[in-house]
Amino acid sequence: MFASIAAEAAPYYYSGDKFPHLSHYSFRYPAKFHPPVAAQLIRDFTEPGELVLDPFCGSGTLNIEAAALGRRSFGTDIDPLAVFVASAKTVRISEKIANRHFVQIYKSLSSIPSWAGRIGHGAPLNDHSLRQHANENGLFIPHIPRLTHWYQPYAALDLAKIRKFIEAYGCCVSFKKILWLTFASVVRSSSNADPTPVSGLEVTKIMREKISRGFAPDVFSIFLKNLEKNITRAKDYSKATTHSSQPVFSAADVTKLTELPPGPFDAVITSPPYHSAVDYYRRHTLEMYWLDLTTTHEERLALKPLYLGQGKVAKSNALFDRNELRGQYAKNKYSEILQVSDERARAFKHYALGIQLAIENIDHLLAHQGRAVFVVGDSVWQGKLLSTVALIQESAEPYLRLGKTFCYSLKNRYMSYARRNGADIKTEYVLELIKK
Repeated sequence: MFASIAAEAAPYYYSGDKFPHLSHYSFRYPAKFHPPVAAQLIRDFTEPGELVLDPFCGSGTLNIEAAALGRRSFGTDIDPLAVFVASAKTVRISEKIANRHFVQIYKSLSSIPSWAGRIGHGAPLNDHSLRQHANENGLFIPHIPRLTHWYQPYAALDLAKIRKFIEAYGCCVSFKKILWLTFASVVRSSSNADPTPVSGLEVTKIMREKISRGFAPDVFSIFLKNLEKNITRAKDYSKATTHSSQPVFSAADVTKLTELPPGPFDAVITSPPYHSAVDYYRRHTLEMYWLDLTTTHEERLALKPLYLGQGKVAKSNALFDRNELRGQYAKNKYSEILQVSDERARAFKHYALGIQLAIENIDHLLAHQGRAVFVVGDSVWQGKLLSTVALIQESAEPYLRLGKTFCYSLKNRYMSYARRNGADIKTEYVLELIKK
């Protein structure tokens, strides 16, 4: 039954790759909605002025397009960095104010000397001595575990200088968000970690070779270059939207109804995380620390169990309390995986339960005859299909009836699936579910 849904899905046609970029590329976020698809879904399933929810909003792609198309929207996500990025990408600023600030910031930062070439001689700095050196110079470096593994000492100190500058810079709240967003975009590109989102967070062989050849990112130049681009993007977003369609974002666990914004919503349009595809928890570690979204390793560990789609889940995870799989496909797939690996079966069950609870909560939030539109992709485990389409549909059956189904070829979503073993996600499906 579920296999036939995917097989019978009609091709989904959207406007193509030539589209207004607005603020979509202000921060490199893995596996995000393709903006033209998001825009077409909004046109096809909502009307101007309607209220839309994306409960897995990520970096806010759907909400940006909703604002540009005259829809009001909410976006929620469990990842604090995602909520911040989405909020900062939807800042509206005037061109005059933005240009004035950039000129002032460029002059100020250009006059601050970089630590490049001024540190590193003599005994190598360890994490403690690097932070001590920063403190002696009036700078703060967050307590990132294995700091000198992730950063060359001068780069960490230059980031600390820029952070101090942003904290002291006088401007409105909106423009300050653009500064912090730009800072977040520099945190990883200034590190030893591979900037591509294929892995969660890793100093790869490619990066080790670059470092051995003298890799030395110019932190200040990267920041100023990104800031100029992000100001242009913010101005483009501002011209394309109005105050009346500004999105609202909040941190929320989609499995808990009480944390979600109150409905009713005319539509829910979302693309849930894939099972074991992108490790958002590890991916955003450096940015979380530098932006004070977390301050200790213990805080990070407390957040980890809430992410859906992770490859490893503890037996004590709260989602297993008083929740059981209801759908036959989910039960069968869990039993099948359990014969091979307890760990992988537990991770699958956590994901399936999360989807199940999310859809139950979405049903509560939808208006009468409201639509829930899911964009999902099937994956492969040990050569066998792991159908997210099936999980979504059978979880929805008690509440939502299946409407139209579509499919389109996937382009460059930066998944961490290995390209061997046939594990690529090559097609995404659009499932229209209508409240009964």
